[in-house]
Amino acid sequence: MADGLNNHEQAALDALGALLAKDAGLGRDVAALPWVVDGITEQEGKGLGDLQILGKENIALTRELLGFPWVADDITDDEWRTLANLRRIAQKDAFLAGTLSGFPWIHDNITEPERWVVRYLRDLATVDPAVAKTVFNYPWVADAISEDERWALRNIVGLTLLDVSLGKMAAALTWLADEITEDERWALRYIRDVAELDRSLGKTLIGFPWVVDDISEDERWALRTLDDLATEDPLLANQLVGMPFLTASFEQHDRYALRSLLNLYFNYTDEYQILTTQGWFTDGLDDLEASFVMVFGTADSQLTPRDLRDLIVTRHSESRTIDLPLAGQIQLTFFEPTDDPQNRKIVQQIEDAIREIESFINVPFPMEEVTLLFASPGESAFSENKVLGLNRGTHLVVDPGLARQGDTNRTIVHEIGHYYWSGASKDNPLDGVPLWFQEGGADFLASYVRDRLFDDPLSTSKRTLEQRNIRNCAVRGINDLQRLIDKLAESGYSEHSASPFFICNYHYGEALFLNLFETLGEEAFRHAWTEIYRLTQSEARPISEIEIYQAFRNNIPPDKLADLNSVYQRWHGGEIPE
Repeated sequence: MADGLNNHEQAALDALGALLAKDAGLGRDVAALPWVVDGITEQEGKGLGDLQILGKENIALTRELLGFPWVADDITDDEWRTLANLRRIAQKDAFLAGTLSGFPWIHDNITEPERWVVRYLRDLATVDPAVAKTVFNYPWVADAISEDERWALRNIVGLTLLDVSLGKMAAALTWLADEITEDERWALRYIRDVAELDRSLGKTLIGFPWVVDDISEDERWALRTLDDLATEDPLLANQLVGMPFLTASFEQHDRYALRSLLNLYFNYTDEYQILTTQGWFTDGLDDLEASFVMVFGTADSQLTPRDLRDLIVTRHSESRTIDLPLAGQIQLTFFEPTDDPQNRKIVQQIEDAIREIESFINVPFPMEEVTLLFASPGESAFSENKVLGLNRGTHLVVDPGLARQGDTNRTIVHEIGHYYWSGASKDNPLDGVPLWFQEGGADFLASYVRDRLFDDPLSTSKRTLEQRNIRNCAVRGINDLQRLIDKLAESGYSEHSASPFFICNYHYGEALFLNLFETLGEEAFRHAWTEIYRLTQSEARPISEIEIYQAFRNNIPPDKLADLNSVYQRWHGGEIPE
């Protein structure tokens, strides 16, 4: 005091004087706080000012705050900002401030994310108390605030500040009432981004029935792509949101149709212009047409939209519903250059293969839609490379001129098998089951389906595999799967996939499975595969070699253990787990 008071110390004294004048007991309690007694920092001076203003209007709430540990010990930057925002909420609506002060997470301490949550709640209370009351009643706002919940609040605030009617629409979303998922948080962000570009478009998105009910991963990414399209081609984005494929319902292909349009916009300008000016496009895509856009706009080293230009104008399309015992109804759709009755035989074989594979693995077929493109023979890199089939994740591609070999084509069934056995991530093909399992498992399913449907015994497939393909691998120094696993670890996937022995993953993987099937019996084998598949779905990580072996061991009687180990030692190699 002898040296004089600085500005924030003088402001603190003024605040204490005002508190004492308003309520002597409250003023004395504030004056006795340790951080008031030992000297006043700038933040503490601001905190005192907020307590004084709050005490003037709401003594009960001010007394309650004095009992919070973070108010009693000292005042940090995050804490004084929180006090300031609590005070502003109280000035706007005392009930909301009282509700907020009762939340458990605001009692103990204030983290940086919590400080921002209070700020977002202040903004809501300031702009629209009705929206704020709805948000304050969400259970997840009252308990501990997660990162996803923090950003969800930020996006609700952003929408409300942009347009109160948008805020009301956001607050009314039923899926906001429970805990917030990552998909939901990002869905709100994309809707907000779109609304910042075009409020009317944002209101259309947030009003879609499939946005109102809940948000799936596919729906989140569809909203992300609509956000991108609204940035790059606003006219098209406004056209799309009025089309039946988005307004009536949402299917998985809708997400990928939108992604295909974005791919075309950036990478295939001519095809983009041709496609988006077709009459069947401008009059509004239905689900069948959206499925075609998905197929047409996908590109890889085998096939690009330029190879499929003719299909933009002329094509034959069909879609049918398949009733599966476990998965229920799925949609099977195919596209071809012209109506070719021979292709229907392939479609029927695919349907039959799906049924057999679902029955064998004994878990529901993992796709709601199976889409098939018959590529034009001789007109694409796909045909030039003599590739019979591809599984692009979103759809299958078949060259019909090469696929009609015998009763069915192994490659087509192999690609269907990849809907079960494949990498869990397109960015990392080694996620999910190991590479040899992905390819060998799909080849085994091809052999199994031929055995069941086309009188091509597994014993014949096994003999042919071992006498020809396995011998070719042995010539290249590959004698078991462990050798392939070691080579993959040494070189990495990119180099390994370009090597001449990459195909041995298919051959040795199938050989292991054919021999396990023969030695252990169908029931034990099927149960092991079911266990492995369910493990891939429950674990967000690659499944290990030990877990695969253990699944077979779990499903055989003790007297078969030696047989299992013998087969594993011959075809898998490496050390057999204890």
